[in-house]
Order: sequence, then structure tokens, then C-alpha cells
Amino acid sequence: LTDLGESAFLLDLQPVDALCEALLDLYGAVEESSLVVSERFFQEADEAQEALINMLDQLAAGQEITPQPQRIDALQALL
Repeated sequence: LTDLGESAFLLDLQPVDALCEALLDLYGAVEESSLVVSERFFQEADEAQEALINMLDQLAAGQEITPQPQRIDALQALL
């Protein structure tokens, strides 16, 4: 995820970079024990990961990447 975010940053794929960063922040909070894992955590993380996969599918198909601000907001709301 870190490598994907760094590559997205270098390639100016801001929507991918932003979602990677939000996921990394979320996982980092769990790792530091500053966030308790809950069902909502798993739901939001799963939806964000699916959105990230969809972005990569769009990129592979040569389509414009659809930003996912609602997914980022949902992840940040957990922090």
C-alpha cells in the first residue's frame, strides 16, 4: 500500500494517492493501538479497498480515475 501510494504520487494520480494515504493512516492508528478495531472499521476499510481496486481497474482500462472523497471522509471519521 505504501509503494502504491508513493508510485501514485510520482505519477500524479492524486485520487489513488489520497485513498492510499487515508488507508495507511487508518492502519497506522490500529497498529499504534490508538484505534479500536470494530465492525465499522472492517466495513469502511473493505469499502475503501474495493474503491482502490476500482481505481486501478479504471487506470488499466485507460479511463479517468474517479476520486473517492466519501471513502476518505469515512476513513478519517474513524480516527
